[in-house]
Amino acid sequence: MAALEKIRNKAVLLVAVIGIALFAFIIGDFLNSGSTWFHQSKETVIDVNGTAVKIHDYDAKLQETMEGYKNQMGGNIPDEYVGQIRQEVYDRTVMEILLNEESEELGLSVTPEELFDMVQGENISPVVRNIPAFMNRAGVFDRDRMLQFLQHIETTDFSNMSQEQRAEIENDKKQWLLVEKQLKQNRLAEKFGALVSRAIVVNSIDAKAAYENNKTSVDFDFAMQAYASIPDSSVVVSSKEIEVLYNKRKELFDQPEGRIIKYIAVPIVPSKEDYAEVEKTMNSVKSDFIQNEDVADVMNDNNSDIPYVDAYLSAASLSANVRTFAQNAQIGDVEGPTLVGTTYHLLKLIGKTTGADSVKVNLMPLPNVAEKEQKQYSDSLVNLIKTGNQTFSQVVLAMTNGRMNGDLGWLTEESAIETFDATFKNAVFNAPVNEFMHYKATSGQSFIYQVVQRTSSVTKYKVADFAIAVTPSTTTETGLYNDLSRYVVENNTLDKFESSANEKGYICNKDVVVTATDNNLGNMRDTRKVIRWAFDHKKGEMSEIYECDSRNYVVAMMEGVQKEGYRSLESVSELLKRELINDKKAEKITADLNAKKLSSLQQYAEAMNTTIQSVKFVNFDTRMISGIGFEPSLNAEASIIELNKISNPVKGNNGVYVIQATNKTVDNKEFNLTEQRESLDPSLRYRVMGGIITALKDNAKITDNRVRFY
Repeated sequence: MAALEKIRNKAVLLVAVIGIALFAFIIGDFLNSGSTWFHQSKETVIDVNGTAVKIHDYDAKLQETMEGYKNQMGGNIPDEYVGQIRQEVYDRTVMEILLNEESEELGLSVTPEELFDMVQGENISPVVRNIPAFMNRAGVFDRDRMLQFLQHIETTDFSNMSQEQRAEIENDKKQWLLVEKQLKQNRLAEKFGALVSRAIVVNSIDAKAAYENNKTSVDFDFAMQAYASIPDSSVVVSSKEIEVLYNKRKELFDQPEGRIIKYIAVPIVPSKEDYAEVEKTMNSVKSDFIQNEDVADVMNDNNSDIPYVDAYLSAASLSANVRTFAQNAQIGDVEGPTLVGTTYHLLKLIGKTTGADSVKVNLMPLPNVAEKEQKQYSDSLVNLIKTGNQTFSQVVLAMTNGRMNGDLGWLTEESAIETFDATFKNAVFNAPVNEFMHYKATSGQSFIYQVVQRTSSVTKYKVADFAIAVTPSTTTETGLYNDLSRYVVENNTLDKFESSANEKGYICNKDVVVTATDNNLGNMRDTRKVIRWAFDHKKGEMSEIYECDSRNYVVAMMEGVQKEGYRSLESVSELLKRELINDKKAEKITADLNAKKLSSLQQYAEAMNTTIQSVKFVNFDTRMISGIGFEPSLNAEASIIELNKISNPVKGNNGVYVIQATNKTVDNKEFNLTEQRESLDPSLRYRVMGGIITALKDNAKITDNRVRFY
């Protein structure tokens, strides 16, 4: 009983203790699950309407695309392409999600039968046809190779295979699944585009308007007084006027979230000592360069930045310094070392001759078959061309499934060597015009070539250009880095970071706004790392020193945050003020001209303190007028002005114009509604598709977290 009494007395306390324990259990479970959710959200690169793309999936897409570009470029991807490729993958990923959503709602899909047709049927996709593994040595799509590959990846019997062979098959299968995914996505996009396109037609009013806009072409003379001819101080713009224009144009000033930074960029350039060291090297090589007849060996042994090319080139094909030397030197003469830009040159004239500077060449790849069969095959092709049944171009197009037309274009001796080798260069520059000749490359591939045209004979020169560019030494780079390091230690506040820069010979770029999608700071490449840093730090914090593109050391400080929304009136007031100033200058110029009651274009030109100029072939739809630029007011005026009449002053973007039509050409071709629609349909559909894509993105809820990862 005593125990029960104690429990009764402590009941309130017990309930409280149990309640706290239960709450702790529940909240603990929530925190655990919340931790999982938070971890997953941190892995999300993009979220489109609730569809999340995780970092490992996105990175796999990015790497696949990078590998594709590497294969196309034959090696590494230049730094300037990396940002573009990342943006391409982002745009493609977002559009795939949006397109799949729309297609599902519309009931669009790609059936297995369609996929089979794109791979093995009558309508094999260009994506499949252009896969190098499916091409023969002539660069032509080979259906049998493709079928062998498909059988290869369907292999299930691994009993007699090594681990490496099994891994190869699995990798090939994985790559093929990516191709199939691309095929499906392309077909889905085609269906969606076709559906939209069929809903869009050019109506008769638009067709007639387009016909009328292009029907009349006008030549006119004009005089123009630029707004810059009047001092800004001669017109007054009030803050109220700027505010009114701001409210009218506010939608144009929408801005994304960003970070505001200051940064100093120190160019990594050679020192005086670096120049002296290279000049010393060049002088030490000069005697060998003069005495040794085999200059190629001297250049190769001493790592010339410009390789020796055993070719004669016309003066027009040579750089300015080489041309001047070649035209004034005797064979065997040597000049230099001479500094041009940041490169030292030693020049030696090897020879002079006369001959064609360039030849125009047709080239046809031949299949890799036995020599006897190949001769019969090539003879039949040549006969087909000679009899006029097909042109050289038509034969090559048929042989390569439209990938080549056989036209190599104009080749100099140097570009002929670059195309194949010196043997090919000698062959084409000595071949008779219009004859069909055979050439076998060192790779074993055989060709038919035809020289169809030669330039007239000119003097040509063979010059050895031994060159070494001056680059910053390790000592120079270390010195620049250490100097900047000392500066940032001593000037680590926002004010001192900027105010001390000039004294140390640095330029501090301030109030620089960067957004999460920016890839570079100004014109500096490989500066994405600085932008990523800015989005992860607070006002007053300083970055480490980054080496960007091996050309600059960059250090930044955070100034603040630019909020998403409209730019402030203060930040755009100067831009709006300039527009209002030009408007008032236009009113002043027009009023002054009208007051003088001028009657000829020459009088207008004299009043404007300018000269008369002329333009030709302007119609209502001319986007950029030659020598003038984008001036839609002039397009409109020119389309209605009578021949030989002088217009009233016309307000333009750059100044006030007066024009006089000197000629009008009217296309008397009868209006044909069907033809006009056909000519306008492609551009209209393209614009509509672009508008739909923009609308889909604008109406979607897209979260872009790429700045966390890249």
